Amino acid sequence: MKKRFLFLLLVLSALSVFPQNSEDVLSLPDSLVGRLKEHRKADLARAEALDAAIMFYYDEHRILEAHGYIIELLSLADDLKDNFWIAQSQYYKSLFELENNNFDVFLSYSDKALEQADMLQMTDQVRVLLGRIYLSKSGYFINMNLFPESQEAIQNGLNVLNGSNTKVETRLLNNLSVIYNEIGNYDDCIKTLKKAINGEKKCISYGNIASAYLGKECFDSALIYTDSALLVSNSLYDSLVAIHFRGITMVRMGHLDIAEQLYDECLSKTRLGHSYAYLNSLIYQNSASIAADNGNFKKALLLVEDGIQFSRYSRNDSRIVDCIKLKAQILSSMHEFEKSIICFLEYDSLRNVLLTNQNKDRVNAIIHENEVRIMQQQYDTETKLAEQRQLYTIIIAVLIVILTFVAVFFIIKIKKQNEMLLQQELELRNREITAKSIGKMQSNEMLNDIIEKLSEMEEHPEKNVLPSAIRDLKTLVDADAKKDFDLHFVQMHPDFYQKLLADFPKLTQNELRLCAFIKSNLSMKEIAAINGISADSVKTARKRLRKSLNLTGEDTSLLEFLSKY
Repeated sequence: MKKRFLFLLLVLSALSVFPQNSEDVLSLPDSLVGRLKEHRKADLARAEALDAAIMFYYDEHRILEAHGYIIELLSLADDLKDNFWIAQSQYYKSLFELENNNFDVFLSYSDKALEQADMLQMTDQVRVLLGRIYLSKSGYFINMNLFPESQEAIQNGLNVLNGSNTKVETRLLNNLSVIYNEIGNYDDCIKTLKKAINGEKKCISYGNIASAYLGKECFDSALIYTDSALLVSNSLYDSLVAIHFRGITMVRMGHLDIAEQLYDECLSKTRLGHSYAYLNSLIYQNSASIAADNGNFKKALLLVEDGIQFSRYSRNDSRIVDCIKLKAQILSSMHEFEKSIICFLEYDSLRNVLLTNQNKDRVNAIIHENEVRIMQQQYDTETKLAEQRQLYTIIIAVLIVILTFVAVFFIIKIKKQNEMLLQQELELRNREITAKSIGKMQSNEMLNDIIEKLSEMEEHPEKNVLPSAIRDLKTLVDADAKKDFDLHFVQMHPDFYQKLLADFPKLTQNELRLCAFIKSNLSMKEIAAINGISADSVKTARKRLRKSLNLTGEDTSLLEFLSKY
């Protein structure tokens, strides 16, 4: 089976976590309950008590359970007409909407909070609020795969904090490390995380360093940092994350028995305390993958069913799609072909919906960010003009004319850029729909052939067509894996093939695809799994590719060379 083990690159402000059931509701400590009872009047003391209660749930990664306190704080801030508490309550409301995947509402409240906070006198309290707002925005942009926008938000947060709050700065640096890890810049990822170790959330920092070393296939270093993550874990959530990181490391090193023990430990811990649906879905999925690799398919099926349930609790569509795909693969290995086919069809349908929604959200985020930038430019311009109006009336009149032309120019330019982006997005989606339609037709034809063979076997038991049907089904699964990779790669690197062929026009189709695998930093084992060949064949193909690319020495690796394109 060809399964993908999932790294936990934690976006601290945007990871969705939801309780399993009513028994998992997290209660406030007695000290906070006492503060809320003591301060019942609609005054600043009540606002501070509500703030402490909301932050308790935020630190426990369970902001949804603080919704009642957030609504009360919003109302109280309006009654008090206190601009700081208005901005603070709007920020908390944005976090709640982000956890609920209501992205448009999140952006609305986040922008309101940022606009309100920007008008306040710059105190340490206001700096922390601004830093947290930029932290949540960076997490949102990471989820949308808008890395430049996320980096800008992170830099804005670090600039405004300027060393005033190590806790928030650490979380911003962790988000920056996620971006570096996602784009394969492991050295900068490690360098950034080592800066973050001195702050809070050391467990997350150590775990993400381990992930970066895994990306570099430096397994000894990865083990050292997973051990460090375990040592500094001071909560159930942190210990689950640390054990999860170590389990991933053992899987990559091929020690499946040890990995299974670690994940069994994770499973036992999830039943003892608070339930974190997103994290639990990862743990159950990877546990199911290990059990299936060890041939324990019944156990794997039970685990992946739990993983699907946790994925639904987390309201994360990507998690649901990954778990259903794994379930289909397990059913196929159990020779439950009819159930497996039904499961694969459900996976294909959900995946198509997910891709459509992700593209829509990404386009909306780009448009929204451009609109915010234009509004900010206009606001800054108007503020400067207002400050100079009394002394430079004639000069301002001239400047207004000039700035009007500049503003019109930028608006037209940005409008054209938006139209180009939308056109490119439409073309990409048309290509995707065409490719998916063709692939679907081919898959349906093969599925019909398999069904006919199985029906023939039912009518004529003496004809054993089962091996042929199994081969056809495996071919279908392998083909889907290649299609999924090709679609994702072209989205991430639209000009890669064109640039590479311009320098090396004699490259074959197989060599081009191998270049894409290497640029995506896939290991030889992963490349072999996708293509259904041995690792030795991949090694031989890499040697031939080096000759085709005129790389005679060993000084330059293929990954370094292809990263230029």
